[in-house]
Order: sequence, then C-alpha cells, then structure tokens
Amino acid sequence: MRRDAASHRPRHRPGVRGRRGTPGVKRLVRSRVRSLTEPQRTVRARLDVTVSRELAVTGAPGTAVTRVARLVLRSEGVRRATVSITLVSDATIRRLNARYLGHRRPTDVIAFALPTPDGAIAGDVYIAPGVAARAAIEHAIPLREEVLRLVVHAVLHLLGYDHPAGPSRTRSVMWRRQEALLARALAEGAA
Repeated sequence: MRRDAASHRPRHRPGVRGRRGTPGVKRLVRSRVRSLTEPQRTVRARLDVTVSRELAVTGAPGTAVTRVARLVLRSEGVRRATVSITLVSDATIRRLNARYLGHRRPTDVIAFALPTPDGAIAGDVYIAPGVAARAAIEHAIPLREEVLRLVVHAVLHLLGYDHPAGPSRTRSVMWRRQEALLARALAEGAA
C-alpha cells in the first residue's frame, strides 16, 4: 500500500512543535518572563467633560472650562467621569436654585452628583457667569478666574467635598483644595 507524500509529514497540534528541542516551551517561558519585565499598560482614564452655554458671554472659553474640570478630576485620582457643565443666565440659575434647593435667589454655581452603578463620577453643573461677574468685580479679579474657580468648586462638590455656609467656608478643607487646584491650573496654563 502506497502512502502519499502528505501522510509522511508529522501531524502538528497547535502550539506544539517537532522533536528538535521543543522550542514551544522555551518560547512560552520567554514570553512570560518578558511580560513580567516589561512595563504594564495603564488603563487610560476616561474623563468626559462637555460644556454648553445658554449665553454668548460666559467669561471663559469652553476649552478652558473643560481643561480645568479634567485637571481637577485627574488631580483627585478619578479614572472615569462624565460631567456636563452648562453656563446659564441668572434667571435660569434662580429657577434651578428655587426648584432643587429651595432658595429664591440666583447663585453662582449648582452641582448635581448623579449615582452610577459602576462607581464612576457623573454629574451636571450649572454656572451663572452673570453672578460670577458681580463677584469678580467685588473681589477685583478677572471674570475668567472667577468662572474657573466655580468650575473647580463644582467638580469638587461632585467628588463629595463640602464646606460650611457663611464666612467660615473659606477656612474649610474644600476651599483650600479649590484654591490650590485653581492656582495650579492658572500656573500650568490649563486655564
């Protein structure tokens, strides 16, 4: 009985080589050693920040608002976040303040943290540049700086920071962290 040429070839199973020194095992060991010595890939943070505006004049460009919000999230070790920041009129923030917080006056910023099943940070932020403009004049600082301060303030609220009401708030841990992050953003050019 004659065998055809194909029957003389060794039958290989996937991952197994012939008898010559079994390089399959050596390759497996080398790949495992290499994986232990090579730097591990880091999981890229997913920090989604969107900025929308109800007004033409907002005090700070959307790109600066986005960069500062991301800087705060990264600085606080956040890996996943979805934050929506809306720049609104005094009338809109007054309505939001009355409806959700029971105060019948405009405020500078409102932050709503939203629950997520996977532990990611999620929230909606509303900033009133009109109120911020009055505060900027009162404190003799640029409007852009005040709006970005409110961005930092709101993101810290989303992360669980809080402060007392009244003048003692400027001595709180949150306020000190806010001012440090704002100074960093301004120094690094993120703002």
